[in-house]
Amino acid sequence: MLPPFYGIGAVLEMWPIMKLIVILFGSLLIIYMGSNIFRTEPDMRNLNTHIPIRKLIMSAIAVSWGNPQAVLDATMLLGAFQANIPKEEIYYFFGGFLAMTPIWFGSLATVMHLLAKKIKISHMVWINRFCGTVLTIYGIKLFIDGVTMLLEFF
Repeated sequence: MLPPFYGIGAVLEMWPIMKLIVILFGSLLIIYMGSNIFRTEPDMRNLNTHIPIRKLIMSAIAVSWGNPQAVLDATMLLGAFQANIPKEEIYYFFGGFLAMTPIWFGSLATVMHLLAKKIKISHMVWINRFCGTVLTIYGIKLFIDGVTMLLEFF
């Protein structure tokens, strides 16, 4: 989280081709993930609801911060905040941001951990289809943004 805060956004803005690469490859990865989630049929025989809460939290963080759009958003957002915050207050802001991340993902993982045994297979099918559709549409939107950016280079 330190790199976005201290200037990866500036690097991506200085080298638009790097931003383009991240968007294009990231969009293809998101489309692939979305289509796989959509096609996945939940199977209660292989469902493990005894996943340790720590592993759930780490998975949530990895999925969120591994998303190329999240990296770009964090880069731009944190870079912009860093530029507008007085130097003496930067550590307070960043400390709050660091404290918020585990609270958010911990809460999200805890809720899912508590609800995991109560979700029916039919709910899982619709959750997969909804999430897969959203991811795929988002990936297509990112890809279109990337192609638009590519056409602007020429």
